Amino acid sequence: MTTWRDVHGSALRQADEGRAVTVAGWVARRRDHGGLIFVDLRDEGGVLQVVINPANAAEASEVAHELRNEFVVRAHGTVVRRTPETINPAMTTGEIEIQADSLEIISRSTPLPFQLDDEGVEDNVRMRYRWLDLRREKLQRNIRLRGKMVGTIRRVMEEAGVDVAAWTEVLVWEDREYRMHVMRAMSARASMVRTMEDQEVFLADVAALPDEVIGNVRWLVPLALDSDVAFPIVVRSANPEGSGLTERPALGE
Repeated sequence: MTTWRDVHGSALRQADEGRAVTVAGWVARRRDHGGLIFVDLRDEGGVLQVVINPANAAEASEVAHELRNEFVVRAHGTVVRRTPETINPAMTTGEIEIQADSLEIISRSTPLPFQLDDEGVEDNVRMRYRWLDLRREKLQRNIRLRGKMVGTIRRVMEEAGVDVAAWTEVLVWEDREYRMHVMRAMSARASMVRTMEDQEVFLADVAALPDEVIGNVRWLVPLALDSDVAFPIVVRSANPEGSGLTERPALGE
């Protein structure tokens, strides 16, 4: 796959048992259980547990003692099936783990201003350390969802013969007054998003839509990366024969 890993750890499953792999990612968590060291290794697809046993990998164990959250590491080892009592059904990789025979620190992290699973971080702190904040699971999910959404919209437009996409901001951004107007509008929307408590606000709005529209709502796309509030995307296009609307494929189809 790359020169520093041959598979995404989050993609490994029970069928990979016995396979020797090299994985890499961020240290989400390290736990020391009386000699055995457990590392939750996170990549862009999820988390995989790596186990370092000093009896089998003394050098790797020494390295593991240095690990802290958000260190970037590479591990080589064998995929093994977890014992029944240690299976974690909450993880897609919860039936397997890697017994590491080597471990390497690729990049060290400075002490973190907050932990990624801490939900009580103030907005000004999150924005100051946005590079870290964007690693949160929810934001990663929203970033990828928006990317798929934009890609699908562009594909549908290209199929319809529309080969020009022009953002209004790009056309008139040199106008200082317009720039200030956009910034004020973005600030107002951000304030609105923060005041909405959860998706129930949005779902109430969806319930008011006509049935024929609700039937074609395919995704709920976040208003902002940080928001739990979403808006519906209805994937439809004009029928060239003029007989109404023709549904387009949704994501993943």
